[in-house]
Order: sequence, then C-alpha cells, then structure tokens
Amino acid sequence: MATDPVCGMKVSEQIPAETSIHEGRKYFFCSEGCKQAFEKNPWRFIAPPAEKSATCQAPSPARSPNPPLHRSAVKPAAICQSPKLLNCEL
Repeated sequence: MATDPVCGMKVSEQIPAETSIHEGRKYFFCSEGCKQAFEKNPWRFIAPPAEKSATCQAPSPARSPNPPLHRSAVKPAAICQSPKLLNCEL
C-alpha cells in the first residue's frame, strides 16, 4: 500500500485511481483531484530530502505539542473527492 501525499489515504499500488511521476519517483493518488493538486505544486505535499530531516525531530519541551496550523497547511476539502475525507488536513 502507498499513501496519497495529498490527503494521506492508503492507496493500492496495484490498482491506484491515479499516478504521477515527479523527479523519477512514482506517486499514487486516491482521485484525480488529489493528483491535480499534487501536480500544480508537488513541493507543497513533499519536502526535499534536506528539509525532511530537519522537520522530523521531536518537539522541544518549550514548544506546544499541538501548534496551530498555518492556513497554507490545511488542504481544502474540495480537492479530495473521497466522501470519507471531507475534512482533510495535512
């Protein structure tokens, strides 16, 4: 199983709804809407390797464990066409 980078839904790699190749890597999507959102701005949904290692750290004790989401981090529900994911957030 692969994970749709836009909505986080688990997608079968054998029969995905949609796929896209970005910089030599194949991505799997649950719907055309998620694929289109990804193709418009892939870096919104994936981080370059250097940035991933910097963001994958445990929060410091001084930081809130649940910081507020910036509006750019919240994905509009209209992108994901799955009825299960009407309130998708990244």
